[in-house]
Amino acid sequence: MVDLPSIREVIVTRTQSAQGKTWKFRYYMKNTEKTNYVQFKQLKGRLLTQNADLKRTGIFAWTLPANWVSLPGADGVRFNVCPNAGVCASFCYAKTGTFMFSNVRTAHLSKLLLVLNHREQWKNMMVDELSLPKYHGKHVRIHDAGDFFDRGYAMDWLYIMGSAPLVRFYAYTKEVAMMKELTAEGHIPSNFTVIFSFGGKQDHMIDKHVDRHSDVFTDYDKMIEAGYVDIAADDKLAAIHPNHRVGLYRNNIPHLIKKQAQRTFGAWQREADNVKQNTNEHRTQEASNA
Repeated sequence: MVDLPSIREVIVTRTQSAQGKTWKFRYYMKNTEKTNYVQFKQLKGRLLTQNADLKRTGIFAWTLPANWVSLPGADGVRFNVCPNAGVCASFCYAKTGTFMFSNVRTAHLSKLLLVLNHREQWKNMMVDELSLPKYHGKHVRIHDAGDFFDRGYAMDWLYIMGSAPLVRFYAYTKEVAMMKELTAEGHIPSNFTVIFSFGGKQDHMIDKHVDRHSDVFTDYDKMIEAGYVDIAADDKLAAIHPNHRVGLYRNNIPHLIKKQAQRTFGAWQREADNVKQNTNEHRTQEASNA
């Protein structure tokens, strides 16, 4: 939790035990009585939202900014909301269309600042909101944009889910190692479905035969032939359909279609991983020959 009376460096450590690696990222947040970036009254009862499609299918969404975001009053320091995003970062739909409207960007940033700066208040507000009858029997998609940026934040969500047993939650995530670790530790509640999303740095940890997962296709017929279910009509099918292979047909933004070419996100990420591995091996060889 970040709740500081003045500017202070905060180090958040994320450990991926499966690979024995540890990441640290730093950010600075100015939080004084005169400078409060989150208006609680404006967010209360409005943390979860719906667009027309989600409302039609009985889904509510929690949304953060996608990928890197500049924190207000933080001297230009940026925060990565999607630390394990891979090729998807250059194709992210949450950086286009209505997501780029100033009022929408402000709302998403306000929610992130609420989480970072006022963690306990955010948890209480979310628990209170989810207790309302309108959410009972409904689905909540966590992170229409954004991801579980660290274990503490993920654990807070698991606490919130446990407080709302009449609500179903689901999330597409690139945090494969974290979620598999939390599953092995018995932390995932029965009302939460995890969907691993191809196009991230941890794609190699996804078992296509076992794990519920999603991939983005440019060819609809090939998507169906590959055994993936089309969930375009109702996004919550990603969580409840008996088929664990979730197919997402690419969006209609021309320059993004051109960039993806004929690749799925999974294939695209494998290409990027191979290039990185070959580059590292070349550098290692050059160093040994020096």
